[in-house]
Amino acid sequence: MLIVLACGVGMRSSGRLGELANDVSGQLLPSVNPVLEADRDLYQALTAELGMVTSSGERAALEKAHLENLQQAAERIEKAADLHPDHREIQAEHKNFTRAFQQWKATSLAIINGQRDAETLSRANSEFETARDSIDRMTGLTMGVAVEADKQVNDTRATSQATQLTLMIIGLAVCLVLAVFFPRMILGPLNTLPNRLQQISHGNGDLTQRVEVHSRDELGKLAEAFDEFVAKLLQTISRIVKHSNDLSAAAGSLSGITSRTDTLIHDQHQATELVATAVNEMAATLNPFAASPNKVPTTPRPAPIPANPCSNWRRPCT
Repeated sequence: MLIVLACGVGMRSSGRLGELANDVSGQLLPSVNPVLEADRDLYQALTAELGMVTSSGERAALEKAHLENLQQAAERIEKAADLHPDHREIQAEHKNFTRAFQQWKATSLAIINGQRDAETLSRANSEFETARDSIDRMTGLTMGVAVEADKQVNDTRATSQATQLTLMIIGLAVCLVLAVFFPRMILGPLNTLPNRLQQISHGNGDLTQRVEVHSRDELGKLAEAFDEFVAKLLQTISRIVKHSNDLSAAAGSLSGITSRTDTLIHDQHQATELVATAVNEMAATLNPFAASPNKVPTTPRPAPIPANPCSNWRRPCT
């Protein structure tokens, strides 16, 4: 943007300098030259007049030169004034010259025709000087316009250079700011992703955290995809933890049932051993009498073995 702006300023300044150069070459210089040439024509007309007054020879040639110089002076002043139609002072001075020139022209022709008294000669000299003064003032005005145009050229050039220098400084400042902060803007979100992955890989990561990147560029899409991946991973781990807890609860319940079953089997085993012992004792007691049935003693019958309250495996022993 700054480059485009600098180019625009440069093109505008170049166009303005071109316009001023065209004004100088097409208007100011052509207006100065006719004024200077008109001044020369007046002197040549005066010289021709004096030649006809002081010398009788070559009168026709002097008279022709006199008339031609008068006509050329008037035309050249007219041309110079036409090049500055909007300049009031030049136009006013052109009117003053035309009036003084017509008066001097009439007086000069009268002198040529023989009216050479002192008053006429004095009046001619005064009118000539008036016309000459008007030419001098027009010369000064046209030169002043040229000087003003030259000043505008210099001012335009200086303004263009200052503007371009300012834009250059601003561009360098912007480049410096971008060089300092732009890498942080890019590398900051990029560094966040490896940090999150490193935390997760070490086992201390918090899967509820998210990467805070709010841009809509590729970095924002990458952060959004990473957050979705972590969210799905968190859901998967949550389901695994839930199933693990359910499995642990079922395993605990099965362990309790197994423990109670072991207790019941142990009690049943003890009751069976007691019964087997009693049977063995009865068999040992009855074996001697089995060989001599007439010697069966009349001892009382042993008391029945009390039922083991823990022998019922359907109920746990308290």
